Amino acid sequence: TRSQVSMVDDFIGPSAFASGQGLIRVLDQKPCFVSMLGEFGLTLKALSDPRAPAPVIILRKVLLDLYSKSGWEDTLQSTAYSDIEKNTKIVHAPNVTILAESTPETFYDGIDVSDIADGLIPRFHVVEYTGKRVPRNKKAGVPPPQKLIEAFANLCAAALTSMNNNTCAQVQLDPKAQAMLDDFDVQCDQYINEAINSGEAELYNRAHLKSLKLAGLLAVG
Repeated sequence: TRSQVSMVDDFIGPSAFASGQGLIRVLDQKPCFVSMLGEFGLTLKALSDPRAPAPVIILRKVLLDLYSKSGWEDTLQSTAYSDIEKNTKIVHAPNVTILAESTPETFYDGIDVSDIADGLIPRFHVVEYTGKRVPRNKKAGVPPPQKLIEAFANLCAAALTSMNNNTCAQVQLDPKAQAMLDDFDVQCDQYINEAINSGEAELYNRAHLKSLKLAGLLAVG
């Protein structure tokens, strides 16, 4: 894809975030990117540590804030420091996708009820595999078909054109999808109102927004 769209790497984010300030500075240059994070359970452990240093606390805050800032009219506000060189800019419509992997033991060991109560874990779409170990894929590493490469290159080119022209395409909801999502929104309200504790309620607090994000992603795909 790089041979067809040289700027494709603009959509690839860092493989680790050292601080909230660092993440915002990346967004200054790349307002839309995908980061692939390995051993994410260890990252969660650091984020939920009550003795975490200030940069990690700010990173947690930025990750929480980013989830609802990807709309076209939304902005991630700047951060001011006593050292002017560390100040960050306002980022318009930041869109960060994190694709992470971890062993179940490390993942669950790194979270507690507070991670659910403040909304960190509910913001992620967690997929857990509980089946048996499968045989090694001997065909791994085979180059993708040329048709898929061309389709992906066209997608990147369209996204770059949209970014350069400062435009976006609104995803439309058909009536059936609208009715289904509205019903789910009401159901989430009911779950929240009937929740026994804040952690249980928080699981459904952004469920409707998450369903909209997933539906929009599928529509674009």
